[in-house]
Amino acid sequence: MEVVRDDTAAIGLESGDSGYALAIACVMHTLDDEEGANLLARTVRRSIDHFEGLRLPMSLMHGSVGMAWAMEVLARISPRFPAVDLSEFHNMIEQSALSLHDDFELLAGLAGVALYAQTVGGRLERLELEIVRHLRKLMCTEGQRISFAMPSWSPYRDIDRYRNSHVIDLGVAHGNAGVLIALCGMPTSSCCDDRKPVVRALASLYVQLLERKGVSKMSVGHFLVDGTEVPTAGQLGWCYGDPGVAWALLRAADYVDDHERYVIECYAAEVVQRIDQMTVELNSDLTLCHGVAGAFILGQSLHHSLRRSEGLIWPRRKLDLLDAIEAQESTFGGVLQHRSRDGEHWSREPGLGYLQGEAGVVVALCALEDPSLRFVLEPILGARL
Repeated sequence: MEVVRDDTAAIGLESGDSGYALAIACVMHTLDDEEGANLLARTVRRSIDHFEGLRLPMSLMHGSVGMAWAMEVLARISPRFPAVDLSEFHNMIEQSALSLHDDFELLAGLAGVALYAQTVGGRLERLELEIVRHLRKLMCTEGQRISFAMPSWSPYRDIDRYRNSHVIDLGVAHGNAGVLIALCGMPTSSCCDDRKPVVRALASLYVQLLERKGVSKMSVGHFLVDGTEVPTAGQLGWCYGDPGVAWALLRAADYVDDHERYVIECYAAEVVQRIDQMTVELNSDLTLCHGVAGAFILGQSLHHSLRRSEGLIWPRRKLDLLDAIEAQESTFGGVLQHRSRDGEHWSREPGLGYLQGEAGVVVALCALEDPSLRFVLEPILGARL
């Protein structure tokens, strides 16, 4: 298997130093160690300056957008963090964001840029509106289905069974659900009217799929290939499983009719039940993206949004997660996953990053223990929670 990595992986939010810095800053905030947090922030800034000459992609998880988000968040965690002037970056992103063309996804496309714009206090509000209008133009129609087809660059295009097919990715990380999360976090002032038809169309697509199965078997596959669902092996991951999709739909529930809202809430309730019953075994993936930490975060968030009166999931599941971390010692499910050229095989190695590493697990523990740190989960849950 050929593994291809570049220098941007060392500092990106997904698997590099940016996510690691957030984890340590959260721990130091929780322990009330302000000086330690400031020292870490300065160290990370020097690391970023070292890589200043790199041409980073405009990506939330792999590039400059994620790094800028990390700098904003570090400043919020630690008020004495050295000020970072991002005005030049904001000018650049306003001028070139739409050059992403049909790359609409959350991790590496327009949805991720839109989510970043929501977290900087209205400084990029005009860009949000432009992105919504551009997304409306990107929407495609397949019979009565309105959605976003899989971007042309997707590695899944190289898999024989998907080649020359009309493929719709249904997940959060790379698909339609991620667009929903980004749109639903936008302010209600400028973008509300323009985003409504996009949100309604995407939510209706999922409701149609769910109604085929009935409430007792509600689940959403990874892809829709020529109108047929393709199931996945792991249905409880944030990235492409049911928890991420259920959270996106629940955030969109205010934009649909009463019947569609009922279907969405039934689906969310079943997902909560499945998360509550899931077991954590030795060598489980514990990460935010594919693993247990992401599922537990979403289970708690879904539970809260459904206004359930029974006991919360998180206190008990936190103990399960801590036990798993202790059992797996220094490699507690943090992984960098590399796809082979045929798109079918993966290699695994320990990782320290936010999305696919140990840092994300630490961030999850801190944020759910201390609600004031909830904003460090914006890439997972969206803005304006």
